[in-house]
Parts: sequence; C-alpha cells; structure tokens
Amino acid sequence: MTIKIDHLNMDRSEDPGFWYLWALEFNNTFRLLFSYSDNFLKKSHNINTDPPPPSHIVMWTIYAHTLELYMKTYLLALKAVQISDLRYKYSHDLERLRQKCAELEPQFNNKYLTWITQDLKKFTKIDWEYIKYPPKIPPLSKKPKLRDIQHTPGMYGKKTMLPPLDLLEKIIKPLVYIND
Repeated sequence: MTIKIDHLNMDRSEDPGFWYLWALEFNNTFRLLFSYSDNFLKKSHNINTDPPPPSHIVMWTIYAHTLELYMKTYLLALKAVQISDLRYKYSHDLERLRQKCAELEPQFNNKYLTWITQDLKKFTKIDWEYIKYPPKIPPLSKKPKLRDIQHTPGMYGKKTMLPPLDLLEKIIKPLVYIND
C-alpha cells in the first residue's frame, strides 16, 4: 500500500496524505506517552496525581492535535471544505470539526469521540493560557488568582480515550492509501 501524496502538483498543505502522515506521527507519540504515563501511575501507588504528572499537558495537547489532524484529513480527502475554511472557520475547534465530519459520516457521532471533543473544548477554554506558547500567565507565580490555577480535564485517567483514535484510523486510512 502507498500513501497518496502528490508533492509536484499540489501544495502539501492541501494534500490529505501529508496531513495523514502528521496524524499518524501524533497518534504514535500520544500512544507512547500515554503508555509511559499509565505504567508510571500503576507502579507508583504513593504518587500524588493532583496535580497530574509533568507530561500531562503535553500528552493532551498531542492528543488534541491528533484528533484535529485526523478530522481535517478526512474533510480534505473528501474535498468537503476549502483549506482556508479549515484555518479560519474551524481552526482548532474539535467539536465543530467533528460535527462537520458527522454530516458526511455518521461514525463521527461515536459517543466517545463526541464526549472527548466536547471535554477537550472545555479544557482548552479553561487552560488555553497554559498550553499555548509562550504562556501568557507563568504557572508558578507567587500569588496565583483562582482563575489562573490550572485545572485537570474531566477525561484525565479514563480508559475511553484510545478507541476514537482507532475509529478515526479505520475511517480515514482508506481515503489516503492506495493498493499497489
């Protein structure tokens, strides 16, 4: 099988195969970090997980980007949106992307995917100042205000976060691979 990428005739930003390669990279990175974090927490019964381990924000940022890249790949592969719409109309809004994908494919209404995109949207609204770079508010200020204290997203530590990645992979892979 070969991935469909046409670097000669198309801007790579408009090529779903290029976006898919990035989605795979983020997917693998998230799974690796998640397995390390999960094993660490299982072996460390005396560890205080509130606040969460240091990789927590990085891991969820990678996860959010994975979901975003899969959904944008899907929309580009079907030519359902213009590249400019992805940037300006949908941006990083995972729930809005999921809803657009669900208009074309009912499997995007998967209950776990819906729950996660909605929860990540709440999380980024609360903690966007911490996960963007450089951070607007230093995380270790001397007298943090209540609104500046970092929150843990509701999905932290739950086992339901991996199935949507497998679902997205199953839906999107046939759109960007061809049989030789």
